[in-house]
Amino acid sequence: MKMEAPRVTVAIPCHNGERFLARSIESVLAQECPGIEIAVFDDGSDDRSVEIARVVDDPRLTVRQTPARLGIGANWNQGLRHGSGPYVIIHHQDDVMAPGAIEKKAAFMEAHPGAGFVYSRIEAIDEEGKKLPEQWHWFSNDLFDRDRLFESIPFFMALLLGKNLICCPSVMMRRSAALEIGGFNEAMAFTLDWEMWLRMAAAYPVGYVDAVTTYYRCHKRQETQRHVDRQAEHSYDARISALRRSAARVNAWPASEVLAEIVSLVRQIEERSPLPRGLEILAPPVSEPVGAANGNARIRELIGPIRGAFRAAVYPLILFPLAWMMLKAAARHACARARAGKRARGGGEETR
Repeated sequence: MKMEAPRVTVAIPCHNGERFLARSIESVLAQECPGIEIAVFDDGSDDRSVEIARVVDDPRLTVRQTPARLGIGANWNQGLRHGSGPYVIIHHQDDVMAPGAIEKKAAFMEAHPGAGFVYSRIEAIDEEGKKLPEQWHWFSNDLFDRDRLFESIPFFMALLLGKNLICCPSVMMRRSAALEIGGFNEAMAFTLDWEMWLRMAAAYPVGYVDAVTTYYRCHKRQETQRHVDRQAEHSYDARISALRRSAARVNAWPASEVLAEIVSLVRQIEERSPLPRGLEILAPPVSEPVGAANGNARIRELIGPIRGAFRAAVYPLILFPLAWMMLKAAARHACARARAGKRARGGGEETR
């Protein structure tokens, strides 16, 4: 069989994944998109994972094995660097790829050459493959009704101040973009995907495909369950790391655009008593003139309290609301100064 030139690399990191690995590989091989290359990266398994993967007779599949554990980040980066296709998917050993998933996302990336990555809706399934209610996972499926491309600033702010609404195996990355920002943070034991999406969003627009492309399997032995008691702590770690590693890009953003997004977020928080869900906080920029007189120093002044709260997160569940309060106070102060400046210039009635 003549092999197509690689277009999409699907990396399947694996550690003791014998129970679901065969179904995971099967779902990828069933994709009808041409130019797929698949690689299983086994990270020191002591079960039958490697044997199961090597039984598969398909020239598109290769199996790589490391005798000693590398860890999640290093193993994912192996997948990121492997192959030559322009697009990469990190597909989990226990998840199932929906029919047509690769073609839909590859078409989106080709239609939007500036996008760093695209993600999609998911459905949760149990150990037997039966659909679970949406509350079994924290990835929002009800935000949009069409494909979208988000600009860097609003998407970054939503991920920074909200929750991680991106399910890793639903993501297709542009390989050059992912490598340009340094790949996954190998020092992180968990939420390294969230930290990665933050850094990519700081550098590139982000795409969304309004289709279920991944069936996310929930079971007792999945890696997420090992860290469930420390998810709040890990979420702060992801934000802090992304802020530090993206500081040069974030500080270069126009102050007026950043302030407009913050004011927009605060308005929606005040309109809804609970904190907004994920990208629901992506609203059009506010119409009030927020000004950029103080330039990037103003950005640092606003981000500083949030970053400080994250660093001091001894009691994360308490400090997160405090960080929101600090953000709201800073945004109100910025709006008041902008309105005062407009009145002083004789700007007339404020726009609401």
